[in-house]
Amino acid sequence: MNLPGVVSLQFSRFRTRPPFAIGVILFACLLWITSSAHAGSTCTSTISSNFNGTAISGGNYIWFNAHFTANGISTTTATTIYLTNSTISFTADQAYSVCVPNAQITFSPSATCTSTTYDAASGTWITTTPVSGEDEVFLSGVAFAVPASFSKVSGKVTNPVTWTGTFSSSASGVSIHGWQWGAAVYTAFPTNYNAANIKPGHQSACGYSGNSDHAGTPESEKSYLVAGAGGGGGSNYTGGWSGTATSFTTCTSVEPAVTIAAATSTILETAGSTPAFTLTRNQSGTAQTVYVQVTTGSGNAMLGTDYTVNSPATASGNVISVPFGASDTSKTISITPTDSAMSANESITWQVL
Repeated sequence: MNLPGVVSLQFSRFRTRPPFAIGVILFACLLWITSSAHAGSTCTSTISSNFNGTAISGGNYIWFNAHFTANGISTTTATTIYLTNSTISFTADQAYSVCVPNAQITFSPSATCTSTTYDAASGTWITTTPVSGEDEVFLSGVAFAVPASFSKVSGKVTNPVTWTGTFSSSASGVSIHGWQWGAAVYTAFPTNYNAANIKPGHQSACGYSGNSDHAGTPESEKSYLVAGAGGGGGSNYTGGWSGTATSFTTCTSVEPAVTIAAATSTILETAGSTPAFTLTRNQSGTAQTVYVQVTTGSGNAMLGTDYTVNSPATASGNVISVPFGASDTSKTISITPTDSAMSANESITWQVL
């Protein structure tokens, strides 16, 4: 079973795709990590920790997970913290480098509890949390599918294991506190991370009143927990924590704001018209991928069946991915109707995600 964001030097796992040539996989991993990087200087932090020596069997999964807290958060305006360029490195039968999904954590004055979801299209954990009151906010996580070749070293990982990532924020004066990570072993783990029901916070997680599990616990997978990595099984669902990184101030990194020039478009499908929207952003200088949700007047997803999206954009379901080069300030994207069964005007709505 392949999982999102996993790459090793044996080149057998990257997201949910089959094996490719070495150069292709390395490029894909690099592209995924950097595609949503934000402008600004580099603020990188690294934590090394040790596994406990328990043998890890091939076919199992190591669930790497991290949490943090932050200071300098506004109580009146939303503040977003970004994790990018994040990898986990270790050695077992060979050297491995695991690509960690990007993360976007918004501290919102209007939030009353902490929630998280995994956006597979962008490879990003998206979390929203109150501005205060949470001692563990889920940062990011990745499940590493353990290959059979671990048996060459009796299922043992050579210490240390190192997690590195770049932190930036939408506001100045924000500092990261309490960043630490854990790793636990599971005999099964879903390819759809949302199906694992990752607990997004320790104290204020939405829908988990009375649940004392730590942030990063895969609530739907707890019955598959076994000893290994940083955990001893039992109820240690995240694994034992690493040391805590020394507090540091994030880089201020504001991604250019993007707007849609025309919010709606009405077409007659049988007329063969090609509805389009124009995306504009308030500055250039950094590459950026923008995600636009497209719906009909009835609210149904229709890309790929009723419509096709035209280059340079690509589509997955009813979400269009629009790439901006560093010098681009606007992009016009069109979709072509392919379903001629309808003969009435239909309203098409675009929304930046």
